[in-house]
Amino acid sequence: KSIPYYLKECLLKKGPNFVWTMFRKHTLLRNFNKQNFKFAPYSCCGMDTALVGSDEVWSIQLGVNIMMYGHAVDAKKKISYAPSFGQTKISDIERWHCRPLIESGIKAFDAISVRDEGSQAVVEKLTGMKATLVCDPVLLYGFEKEMAAYHPMTNKKYVVVYGYNSNMNEPERIADIRKYASQIGAKVYSVGAFHKWCDKQIACDPIEMLYWFKGAEAVFTDTFHGTISAFLGETPIAVYVRDTNNVKLDHLLLTLGLEDRKVTADRSIFEIMKKQIDFAGLKKAFEPVRKESAAYLFEALDA
Repeated sequence: KSIPYYLKECLLKKGPNFVWTMFRKHTLLRNFNKQNFKFAPYSCCGMDTALVGSDEVWSIQLGVNIMMYGHAVDAKKKISYAPSFGQTKISDIERWHCRPLIESGIKAFDAISVRDEGSQAVVEKLTGMKATLVCDPVLLYGFEKEMAAYHPMTNKKYVVVYGYNSNMNEPERIADIRKYASQIGAKVYSVGAFHKWCDKQIACDPIEMLYWFKGAEAVFTDTFHGTISAFLGETPIAVYVRDTNNVKLDHLLLTLGLEDRKVTADRSIFEIMKKQIDFAGLKKAFEPVRKESAAYLFEALDA
Protein backbone atom coordinates (compact mmCIF):
# COMPACT_ATOMS: atom_id res chain seq x y z
CA LYS A 1 0.00 0.00 0.00
CA SER A 2 3.01 2.31 0.34
CA ILE A 3 3.97 1.93 -3.32
CA PRO A 4 1.43 4.50 -4.68
CA TYR A 5 2.60 7.00 -2.04
CA TYR A 6 6.26 6.65 -2.99
CA LEU A 7 5.49 6.76 -6.71
CA LYS A 8 3.61 10.02 -6.24
CA GLU A 9 5.80 11.73 -3.61
CA CYS A 10 9.21 10.64 -4.89
CA LEU A 11 9.05 9.71 -8.54
CA LEU A 12 6.39 12.15 -9.76
CA LYS A 13 6.94 15.13 -7.45
CA LYS A 14 10.72 14.98 -7.01
CA GLY A 15 11.69 13.25 -10.21
CA PRO A 16 13.81 10.28 -11.30
CA ASN A 17 17.10 12.05 -10.43
CA PHE A 18 16.02 12.23 -6.80
CA VAL A 19 15.05 8.55 -6.75
CA TRP A 20 18.34 7.52 -8.40
CA THR A 21 20.42 9.63 -5.97
CA MET A 22 18.62 8.20 -2.92
CA PHE A 23 18.93 4.64 -4.28
CA ARG A 24 22.69 5.07 -4.77
CA LYS A 25 23.05 6.55 -1.29
CA HIS A 26 21.05 3.71 0.29
CA THR A 27 23.12 1.07 -1.52
CA LEU A 28 26.45 2.65 -0.56
CA LEU A 29 25.51 3.02 3.11
CA ARG A 30 24.04 -0.49 3.30
CA ASN A 31 27.29 -1.97 1.96
CA PHE A 32 29.38 0.24 4.27
CA ASN A 33 27.36 -0.94 7.28
CA LYS A 34 27.77 -4.60 6.31
CA GLN A 35 31.53 -4.18 5.99
CA ASN A 36 32.05 -2.27 9.25
CA PHE A 37 29.35 -3.24 11.75
CA LYS A 38 27.60 -6.23 13.23
CA PHE A 39 23.95 -5.96 14.19
CA ALA A 40 22.01 -7.83 16.88
CA PRO A 41 18.64 -7.36 18.65
CA TYR A 42 19.19 -4.91 21.48
CA SER A 43 16.92 -6.80 23.89
CA CYS A 44 18.36 -10.30 23.69
CA CYS A 45 22.08 -10.30 22.98
CA GLY A 46 23.50 -10.47 26.53
CA MET A 47 25.96 -7.59 26.21
CA ASP A 48 28.63 -6.77 28.76
CA THR A 49 28.16 -3.06 28.05
CA ALA A 50 25.68 -1.00 26.07
CA LEU A 51 26.68 2.47 24.87
CA VAL A 52 23.64 4.63 24.18
CA GLY A 53 24.16 7.52 21.81
CA SER A 54 24.80 9.66 20.08
CA ASP A 55 23.04 12.73 18.68
CA GLU A 56 19.32 13.31 19.36
CA VAL A 57 18.42 9.85 20.65
CA TRP A 58 16.79 11.44 23.73
CA SER A 59 14.68 13.90 21.75
CA ILE A 60 10.99 13.07 22.03
CA GLN A 61 10.25 15.16 18.93
CA LEU A 62 11.87 12.34 16.97
CA GLY A 63 9.90 9.64 18.79
CA VAL A 64 10.09 7.95 22.19
CA ASN A 65 12.22 4.81 21.86
CA ILE A 66 12.41 3.13 25.25
CA MET A 67 15.75 1.41 24.61
CA MET A 68 17.44 4.80 24.12
CA TYR A 69 16.67 5.54 27.78
CA GLY A 70 18.10 2.14 28.78
CA HIS A 71 14.82 0.25 29.13
CA ALA A 72 14.67 -3.36 27.88
CA VAL A 73 18.38 -3.35 27.04
CA ASP A 74 20.02 -6.65 27.96
CA ALA A 75 23.38 -5.40 29.23
CA LYS A 76 25.29 -5.66 32.51
CA LYS A 77 26.38 -2.04 32.23
CA LYS A 78 24.73 0.91 30.47
CA ILE A 79 26.63 4.07 29.53
CA SER A 80 25.43 7.10 27.63
CA TYR A 81 27.87 8.72 25.25
CA ALA A 82 27.02 12.11 23.73
CA PRO A 83 23.24 11.83 23.41
CA SER A 84 21.16 14.98 23.07
CA PHE A 85 17.63 16.03 23.91
CA GLY A 86 17.79 18.36 20.92
CA GLN A 87 15.06 20.97 21.25
CA THR A 88 13.16 18.87 23.85
CA LYS A 89 12.37 20.77 27.06
CA ILE A 90 11.15 19.54 30.43
CA SER A 91 7.73 21.02 29.59
CA ASP A 92 7.59 18.84 26.45
CA ILE A 93 8.49 15.73 28.44
CA GLU A 94 5.78 16.43 31.01
CA ARG A 95 3.17 17.43 28.42
CA TRP A 96 3.58 14.05 26.72
CA HIS A 97 3.60 12.17 30.07
CA CYS A 98 7.11 10.81 29.47
CA ARG A 99 8.83 11.97 32.64
CA PRO A 100 8.55 8.68 34.63
CA LEU A 101 9.85 6.68 31.66
CA ILE A 102 12.78 8.98 30.85
CA GLU A 103 13.75 9.84 34.43
CA SER A 104 13.80 6.22 35.63
CA GLY A 105 15.75 5.11 32.58
CA ILE A 106 18.47 7.74 32.84
CA LYS A 107 18.83 7.23 36.60
CA ALA A 108 19.64 3.57 35.94
CA PHE A 109 22.64 4.36 33.73
CA ASP A 110 26.03 3.53 35.20
CA ALA A 111 27.55 6.66 33.65
CA ILE A 112 25.88 9.63 31.99
CA SER A 113 27.27 12.04 29.44
CA VAL A 114 25.65 14.41 26.92
CA ARG A 115 26.85 16.50 23.99
CA ASP A 116 25.48 19.96 24.81
CA GLU A 117 24.64 22.23 27.73
CA GLY A 118 20.92 22.17 26.91
CA SER A 119 20.80 18.40 27.38
CA GLN A 120 22.94 18.69 30.50
CA ALA A 121 20.33 21.05 31.99
CA VAL A 122 17.47 18.67 31.15
CA VAL A 123 19.25 15.70 32.77
CA GLU A 124 19.90 17.75 35.92
CA LYS A 125 16.26 18.86 36.16
CA LEU A 126 15.03 15.31 35.63
CA THR A 127 17.42 13.42 37.90
CA GLY A 128 19.36 15.91 40.02
CA MET A 129 22.57 14.54 38.47
CA LYS A 130 25.03 16.56 36.39
CA ALA A 131 25.96 14.74 33.20
CA THR A 132 29.49 14.98 31.82
CA LEU A 133 29.87 17.07 28.68
CA VAL A 134 31.67 15.13 25.95
CA CYS A 135 32.39 15.68 22.26
CA ASP A 136 30.74 13.92 19.35
CA PRO A 137 32.18 10.45 18.55
CA VAL A 138 33.37 11.70 15.16
CA LEU A 139 35.50 14.32 16.92
CA LEU A 140 36.57 11.81 19.56
CA TYR A 141 37.86 9.38 16.93
CA GLY A 142 39.28 12.17 14.80
CA PHE A 143 39.75 10.11 11.60
CA GLU A 144 43.49 10.93 11.50
CA LYS A 145 44.32 7.64 9.78
CA GLU A 146 41.62 8.07 7.15
CA MET A 147 42.51 11.71 6.51
CA ALA A 148 46.18 10.76 6.11
CA ALA A 149 45.07 8.52 3.24
CA TYR A 150 43.12 11.36 1.61
CA HIS A 151 43.00 11.56 -2.15
CA PRO A 152 41.06 14.10 -4.23
CA MET A 153 37.67 12.88 -5.44
CA THR A 154 37.82 15.10 -8.53
CA ASN A 155 40.18 17.56 -10.20
CA LYS A 156 37.39 20.12 -10.58
CA LYS A 157 36.92 23.16 -8.35
CA TYR A 158 33.78 22.94 -6.22
CA VAL A 159 31.99 24.00 -3.03
CA VAL A 160 29.95 21.61 -0.91
CA VAL A 161 26.34 22.05 0.18
CA TYR A 162 25.40 19.69 3.00
CA GLY A 163 21.94 19.48 4.54
CA TYR A 164 18.80 17.36 4.59
CA ASN A 165 16.85 17.11 1.33
CA SER A 166 14.15 19.43 2.68
CA ASN A 167 16.59 22.10 3.91
CA MET A 168 19.08 24.47 2.26
CA ASN A 169 16.52 25.36 -0.41
CA GLU A 170 15.68 28.96 0.56
CA PRO A 171 15.88 31.28 -2.49
CA GLU A 172 18.21 33.82 -0.82
CA ARG A 173 20.49 31.08 0.41
CA ILE A 174 20.65 29.46 -3.02
CA ALA A 175 21.40 32.81 -4.66
CA ASP A 176 24.20 33.62 -2.21
CA ILE A 177 25.89 30.23 -2.48
CA ARG A 178 25.71 30.15 -6.27
CA LYS A 179 27.00 33.73 -6.44
CA TYR A 180 29.95 32.89 -4.17
CA ALA A 181 30.75 29.75 -6.18
CA SER A 182 30.64 31.77 -9.41
CA GLN A 183 32.97 34.40 -7.95
CA ILE A 184 35.65 31.78 -7.27
CA GLY A 185 34.99 29.78 -10.44
CA ALA A 186 33.60 26.70 -8.69
CA LYS A 187 30.69 24.32 -9.16
CA VAL A 188 28.15 23.59 -6.40
CA TYR A 189 27.97 19.96 -5.26
CA SER A 190 25.34 18.52 -2.92
CA VAL A 191 26.97 15.77 -0.89
CA GLY A 192 24.90 13.01 0.70
CA ALA A 193 21.52 14.54 -0.12
CA PHE A 194 19.51 15.75 -3.09
CA HIS A 195 19.33 19.46 -3.89
CA LYS A 196 18.00 20.01 -7.38
CA TRP A 197 19.52 23.50 -7.60
CA CYS A 198 23.09 22.21 -7.19
CA ASP A 199 25.28 21.37 -10.18
CA LYS A 200 25.90 17.79 -9.07
CA GLN A 201 24.52 15.27 -6.56
CA ILE A 202 27.20 13.21 -4.78
CA ALA A 203 26.32 9.83 -3.28
CA CYS A 204 29.14 8.51 -1.10
CA ASP A 205 30.03 6.50 1.98
CA PRO A 206 31.13 8.27 5.21
CA ILE A 207 34.87 8.18 4.45
CA GLU A 208 34.35 9.44 0.92
CA MET A 209 32.19 12.18 2.38
CA LEU A 210 35.13 13.42 4.45
CA TYR A 211 37.26 13.46 1.31
CA TRP A 212 34.66 15.47 -0.60
CA PHE A 213 34.61 17.97 2.25
CA LYS A 214 38.40 18.19 2.47
CA GLY A 215 38.79 18.83 -1.23
CA ALA A 216 36.17 21.58 -1.37
CA GLU A 217 36.90 25.29 -1.63
CA ALA A 218 34.15 25.94 0.95
CA VAL A 219 31.37 24.15 2.82
CA PHE A 220 27.86 25.53 3.37
CA THR A 221 25.82 23.56 5.88
CA ASP A 222 23.03 23.80 8.44
CA THR A 223 23.92 20.58 10.25
CA PHE A 224 25.96 19.42 13.22
CA HIS A 225 27.97 16.78 11.37
CA GLY A 226 28.45 18.96 8.31
CA THR A 227 30.21 21.41 10.61
CA ILE A 228 32.33 18.64 12.14
CA SER A 229 33.29 17.24 8.74
CA ALA A 230 34.49 20.65 7.55
CA PHE A 231 36.45 21.04 10.79
CA LEU A 232 38.18 17.68 10.28
CA GLY A 233 38.90 18.49 6.64
CA GLU A 234 40.11 22.00 7.53
CA THR A 235 37.81 23.53 4.93
CA PRO A 236 36.41 27.10 5.12
CA ILE A 237 32.82 26.90 6.33
CA ALA A 238 29.66 28.96 6.72
CA VAL A 239 26.99 27.57 9.04
CA TYR A 240 23.26 28.29 8.90
CA VAL A 241 21.82 27.49 12.34
CA ARG A 242 18.17 26.43 12.34
CA ASP A 243 15.57 26.88 15.10
CA THR A 244 15.30 23.09 15.13
CA ASN A 245 18.98 22.46 15.97
CA ASN A 246 20.32 25.63 17.61
CA VAL A 247 20.78 24.03 21.06
CA LYS A 248 23.37 21.51 19.95
CA LEU A 249 24.79 23.42 16.96
CA ASP A 250 25.41 26.69 18.83
CA HIS A 251 27.15 24.67 21.55
CA LEU A 252 29.30 22.90 18.93
CA LEU A 253 30.35 26.17 17.27
CA LEU A 254 31.33 27.55 20.68
CA THR A 255 33.28 24.39 21.58
CA LEU A 256 35.19 24.39 18.28
CA GLY A 257 35.83 28.14 18.32
CA LEU A 258 33.80 28.65 15.14
CA GLU A 259 31.14 31.05 16.43
CA ASP A 260 32.10 33.62 13.82
CA ARG A 261 31.26 31.16 11.00
CA LYS A 262 27.55 31.37 11.84
CA VAL A 263 25.49 33.13 9.18
CA THR A 264 23.33 35.90 10.68
CA ALA A 265 21.36 38.90 9.45
CA ASP A 266 24.51 40.98 9.98
CA ARG A 267 27.05 38.41 8.79
CA SER A 268 26.71 37.06 5.25
CA ILE A 269 28.61 34.16 3.74
CA PHE A 270 30.66 36.68 1.75
CA GLU A 271 31.88 38.36 4.97
CA ILE A 272 32.48 35.00 6.61
CA MET A 273 34.55 33.64 3.73
CA LYS A 274 36.86 36.66 3.78
CA LYS A 275 38.20 35.52 7.14
CA GLN A 276 40.78 32.72 7.30
CA ILE A 277 40.41 29.94 9.87
CA ASP A 278 43.39 28.94 12.01
CA PHE A 279 42.51 25.25 12.04
CA ALA A 280 45.81 24.23 13.65
CA GLY A 281 45.16 26.61 16.55
CA LEU A 282 41.52 25.57 16.91
CA LYS A 283 42.37 21.87 16.91
CA LYS A 284 45.06 22.43 19.53
CA ALA A 285 42.56 24.35 21.70
CA PHE A 286 39.99 21.56 21.25
CA GLU A 287 42.36 18.74 22.21
CA PRO A 288 41.67 19.00 26.00
CA VAL A 289 37.95 18.47 25.30
CA ARG A 290 38.76 15.39 23.27
CA LYS A 291 41.04 14.01 26.00
CA GLU A 292 38.43 14.64 28.71
CA SER A 293 35.80 12.87 26.59
CA ALA A 294 38.07 9.87 26.10
CA ALA A 295 38.85 9.82 29.83
CA TYR A 296 35.11 9.74 30.66
CA LEU A 297 34.54 6.86 28.26
CA PHE A 298 37.47 4.71 29.41
CA GLU A 299 36.69 5.35 33.07
CA ALA A 300 33.05 4.36 32.52
CA LEU A 301 34.07 1.19 30.65
CA ASP A 302 36.61 0.18 33.28
CA ALA A 303 34.41 0.85 36.32
